Amino acid sequence: MQDTEQKKIQYTFERLEKFDPFPVTPIKDPKRVKLVPGNIAINEEIRRFSAELNQAVSEKSEDLNKINIINDIFIFTKEKLFEILLNDQPTQGWIKEIFSGNYQPSEEFLFVAKTFEYNLLFDKYFPKINYPEIDGNKIKGRISNQTKIIPHHLSYKDNQLESKALTAPCIESAKILYDSNIKELRRIAEDQIEKAYIFYNELIVYYNTQFIEELTIAGTDQLSLHTSELERHSLEINNLIGKLNYSTDILQGLKLYLISFVVLSKQILVEWERSYLISAELAKEINIQNARDEYRLYVLEVSINFNAAIQKQDKIFEEVINNCYDQGFGH
Repeated sequence: MQDTEQKKIQYTFERLEKFDPFPVTPIKDPKRVKLVPGNIAINEEIRRFSAELNQAVSEKSEDLNKINIINDIFIFTKEKLFEILLNDQPTQGWIKEIFSGNYQPSEEFLFVAKTFEYNLLFDKYFPKINYPEIDGNKIKGRISNQTKIIPHHLSYKDNQLESKALTAPCIESAKILYDSNIKELRRIAEDQIEKAYIFYNELIVYYNTQFIEELTIAGTDQLSLHTSELERHSLEINNLIGKLNYSTDILQGLKLYLISFVVLSKQILVEWERSYLISAELAKEINIQNARDEYRLYVLEVSINFNAAIQKQDKIFEEVINNCYDQGFGH
């Protein structure tokens, strides 16, 4: 009789002893956004103007029709603008200092630049910004800082089973197995979450260091290329203007345009750099936020699996206890 009872107890415990761990939740790579840097474009009209100047100089031409922009300048410029050139002239040295950032244009030259900038006739003769983009959105504004990942812990429901005076050998033995299973489930869940925490935290460290450093270096290099191109173009135009066989008024008008080109080009360079740095920071923060969001989802999924596994153990444990009582081992 005793052997038969022992077998029944062992049979009842098989469901607790056959521990069934919940599945491993795969760690997913979060969505990674990329920065499209944009650029500063010198359009065909600007290049055509440079070619026309070259041709006029090489041919020693006095034909004003050789250079299309001259007609617009002749119509547009006023005596007040010419008077500005009596006190100051755009030189090769001035152009270099403006682009280097070592020198700020005078109020008079800023006035010239604004006058040209606001006239639609000359819009095609100035470089244009193609703003940086993230996910198809052009970036111009400011952003906030949020870069920390917050460790998440298991979300679970405690076992609500009544103890039913767990003192009898059958029930006490079942409780030992049950507690062991719950402990193992917790270990599995916490191990998964710990691995995910390390993975996503390493991503955040990468975005805060290597990722932003690489973008910053790339932006600096691109800014240098744009600056060199615009400076080289401006120096070439100034050099060609000095070789033209045109009247003083025409040459002065071309110099006024050159002043505007240099001043506005520098402003555009500053604007592009500012937008690029904002975009780089934003790309970093979006990627960090995506990592944080993916981590939260991961913890939620593990917690759901963990709770389901606990509920399964609760049900088995309750059935085992009832079995103990039914078989008379609970007394």
